Amino acid sequence: PTERNEVVELTVWDWVGDLKRIQIKDFKGNPLPFQVLDSELVNYWDHKYVRVLVQTKVPGCGYTTVVLSEAELLEYPVYLQSGEQVARFFDDCTLENEYLRVKIDASSGRVTSMVEKATGQEMIATGEDAGLNLIDTETATSNAWNIGRHIQRTPLNKCLRLEKTASGELRNSVKATFAIRESKAEIVYSLEAGAKVLKMEMKVDWHEIGKETIPVLEYKVPLSYQTEGFLYDVPAGVITREALNNDVPALKFGLAKNGSGRSVALYSDCKYGYRGYPDALGLTLINSSTSPDPYPERGIHTMTLWMGACEASPAQAEEIAWNCQHKLFYQPSNCHYGKLPMEDGLLSAAGENVFLSAVLLDADGNLLVRGFELAGEKSEVKLNFERPVLKAEPVKLFGEKTDLEISAEEDQICVNVSPYSIFECKIFFA
Repeated sequence: PTERNEVVELTVWDWVGDLKRIQIKDFKGNPLPFQVLDSELVNYWDHKYVRVLVQTKVPGCGYTTVVLSEAELLEYPVYLQSGEQVARFFDDCTLENEYLRVKIDASSGRVTSMVEKATGQEMIATGEDAGLNLIDTETATSNAWNIGRHIQRTPLNKCLRLEKTASGELRNSVKATFAIRESKAEIVYSLEAGAKVLKMEMKVDWHEIGKETIPVLEYKVPLSYQTEGFLYDVPAGVITREALNNDVPALKFGLAKNGSGRSVALYSDCKYGYRGYPDALGLTLINSSTSPDPYPERGIHTMTLWMGACEASPAQAEEIAWNCQHKLFYQPSNCHYGKLPMEDGLLSAAGENVFLSAVLLDADGNLLVRGFELAGEKSEVKLNFERPVLKAEPVKLFGEKTDLEISAEEDQICVNVSPYSIFECKIFFA
């Protein structure tokens, strides 16, 4: 429900033009920043594809159009030989954009530094590193719903291969491959232009089974500061917990609160068992329990984590989490006529601690807008529509009217939301 300006990865199928002459423009013909990820077409069954990054703006609850084409040949092309270096350098890898500078150790493939550039604050403890750990847990206290007592932790620092996978203005990325007893894991670390988080795409070929102990895979970040508790998101809100020697549930993120600076946060697309240590933040990824299923996790697992620095603010952490989990998506098409404009939006929301959770139609075709307040403060949210609003009325989740304070002026609705509450408005358009 807000305008977004970010990098999107497009998959272009069966391109027949010159990859070196690809160009991308907005619907007005203005050039857009882009980066071609593949140096040649990639085979997939009987088709070929190439991946292209583009940075674009999209209106709130709306869409825009970008045009990918082949640029005209203005002069005779000359392709110079590149990559004449005969020996490789094996230095630590650094990923950097305007917000973060991340260092990945060349030998272990683990993150040894994450600096928040606006403040210069180092987020990872000196002499330690963030990464995957294999934990042996107690069989007697483990099952599919419980993580057993930790017995031994082994950092995954046997990096079999470290390779650069993207280098450009919009994305820089590195892939690390690890050995885990009978298993293997891949992590693609990537940092995109404008991103406030390091993205970690993981692929784990898992063959560990429980016997005398239960193997558990976790991701752990050692903290450079003394935490003041941990913030987790729960349905329509947040909760603060102290450090516990146990996993606790969260929907999208766990944040280690720092009272004197920026806080480390971990976000996940599918994992929910976070653990707040006295000096670290962890997230359980795989639990090979033997009860009730003796071999529950064998196979290939894919998951995406994000790690970043932000204020110890529920609103800021929630906004980053939503942007990570709800990426812009695209629909490919060829050129054709249509009735809709090339760019349009429905609504945009402005409110410091209020987030929208649903936009839907009722049985009569009127628009329902639902949201919640998560900071425990009385807040106001302004809903700006791209179409004239006839009237608006507050309703409960089952449609009955309420006495919620609401006002409407042409294309803007103002709603006063009580602390830690859910609201819903019915919008009638002119």
